[in-house]
Amino acid sequence: MRPALVLLHGWGTSSLIWQEWLPNLDQHFNVVQVDLPGYGATTVDRYVDTDSVITELMAELPDKAIFLGYSLGGMIATTIASRFPERVTALITLASNLQFVADKQWPYAMDKKIFDDFYSLVANNTAMAKKRFSALQAHGSEQEKTLVKNLRAKKESITEQTLENSLEFLSTINNTALIDSITVPAIYLFGENDQLVPITAANALKEKLGDTVHIIPGACHALFLDKPEYCWNIIKHWLDAHSERLSEHRALDKQQVARSFSRAATTYDSVADLQRRIGNRLTDFLPAIAAQVVVDLGCGTGYFARPLQTAYPDGQIIGLDLAEGMVNHAAKHQSGCQWLCGDAENLPLADNSVDIIFSSLAIQWCEDNTALFAEVFRVLKPAGRFVFATLGPNTLHELRSAWEEVDNFVHVNRFVERDIIDQAISDAGFSAACLAVEENIVLEYDTLKQLTKELKALGAHNVNSGRQTGLTGKQRIRGLIAAYDQQRNAQGVLPATYQTWYGVLEKPVQGQTIQQQGLG
Repeated sequence: MRPALVLLHGWGTSSLIWQEWLPNLDQHFNVVQVDLPGYGATTVDRYVDTDSVITELMAELPDKAIFLGYSLGGMIATTIASRFPERVTALITLASNLQFVADKQWPYAMDKKIFDDFYSLVANNTAMAKKRFSALQAHGSEQEKTLVKNLRAKKESITEQTLENSLEFLSTINNTALIDSITVPAIYLFGENDQLVPITAANALKEKLGDTVHIIPGACHALFLDKPEYCWNIIKHWLDAHSERLSEHRALDKQQVARSFSRAATTYDSVADLQRRIGNRLTDFLPAIAAQVVVDLGCGTGYFARPLQTAYPDGQIIGLDLAEGMVNHAAKHQSGCQWLCGDAENLPLADNSVDIIFSSLAIQWCEDNTALFAEVFRVLKPAGRFVFATLGPNTLHELRSAWEEVDNFVHVNRFVERDIIDQAISDAGFSAACLAVEENIVLEYDTLKQLTKELKALGAHNVNSGRQTGLTGKQRIRGLIAAYDQQRNAQGVLPATYQTWYGVLEKPVQGQTIQQQGLG
């Protein structure tokens, strides 16, 4: 699976700055576009200090990712790489100085008087300051006029207060002492003709850091838009050289999945009607066998412990979930079971120890289906059964298509195609005992808010890498509501489809011929 890539934009821009790069990046990464406080899709302007901003960002970002930052974004990424090396796979900065305003310690930056004059312009004539900044980013480019138009076309509505606060924030970042502590693979790109980060800064860093610093000939501050192919070729070559390390890290934000469901433990049961409906139907697939050990994989709040105890009164019921909050909640409210916090892709269970694994709406959150089904196969006894329900990629397609009319971010969870699951089942060595049914369940809502509130209460809101971080702006929400309203049905309500697959897999007894079958 593709590694996660976090994109951090610069001052006076937003995540829209990456538009031209997205088609290329999406081929290689699961992209997470960040809007800094007050920019783009975020509505809250918080710039208390560097620590506060970074703490808020890290709470929403993937557990591990490559960080790519432009200008201010690169300065933030550098600070993150120094302070949280365990969460940064690699660091890439574009036109990012160690500090933005010069002093005796680091004279290779903008003169303080020039900075102060620009700060005053932002405060007194924001429109003029925005125009001047676009010109400064493009100055020195061979295609300066075209690039200025391109940059100005990417401007979203950014308030004067946000521009002032973030500019002051920019002036406080100082990575001169942190740069030597960077332990993750890192590469730094600079433009030869940059008017905001002087060439002397690039030269000083090159002397200090060697071949990790690249100076792009004839490029301006917005070097990745000025010389996109040149910059990408350098980055791609460098990434290929570090591919072994980068490939170790998965793209789906599994830790975010765990955190999201843990937070929803107390509210989950109040809105879980669909989950109950699907789980209750799944119990109809349970085999009538004498089972000694039954595992509820992705047990959540433990709701299905009692039906499993009823079906297998002589069996030991084990509830297992990735979310510690869910496991703790289940242990408090359900008796007679053993509760474990664990990962479905690395089950804390012995080989050939389980008769039945029951899993309702859990495995769609796994990032490696091959590992999942291999683990299930490993722990099942010969002739053991895996009884599961999962969601397909057509789930919430109405909400996804509405968002696609608003922007290019990943707002709706993406679940894997059937052929990927079929291949993982085959690779694990399963035969099919009985298979599976597809059911498209359509729920109806009067308002979009009802749907999104329910998803949040379930912990099932967007946890994919590629999602946007921060709060969504009012303009985009209005656009989403208008787009979704176009899908109201004849009864005037909003549909939300859940593509559901039910399956039962049997682990073959040694010497048994394996019949390869898929989900359909």
